[in-house]
Parts: sequence; structure tokens; C-alpha cells
Amino acid sequence: MRVKNKEDIWGANLYPYKSGDERLEYTSLINIRPGQGNLGMEIENESLRKKIQIMTEQLLLKNNESLA
Repeated sequence: MRVKNKEDIWGANLYPYKSGDERLEYTSLINIRPGQGNLGMEIENESLRKKIQIMTEQLLLKNNESLA
């Protein structure tokens, strides 16, 4: 995966020993981006959160695991 610019970099945390929705947290200091409409540490855009979830499942989880 290639990052074109810093606007494409977001922060999240994966907790592999938790289950379901508790495994992925969309909170990081780098997510504070007033210029992109994200005012806090948590990623507010649902579409972006879904993309991060999909990438996390594809890159970091086993074939039989999912975050859902």
C-alpha cells in the first residue's frame, strides 16, 4: 500500500486479545485534523473507519478471524 500524502495517514489501535468491536479503537493524536473536519482524537468519518477495519482484517488477522 502506498501513501500519497500525510492526509492519508490515520491512527488506530488493535487489541488482538479482545473480541468483536472492542478489538479496534480509532483513537490517536494524529487523528486531530481540523482542516479535514476531524476535531478530536477519534476518527469521526464512518466510511474511513470501515476502510480501516477492512485493511486491518486483511493485513493483521488470520483468515478465519474478523472484527465483526
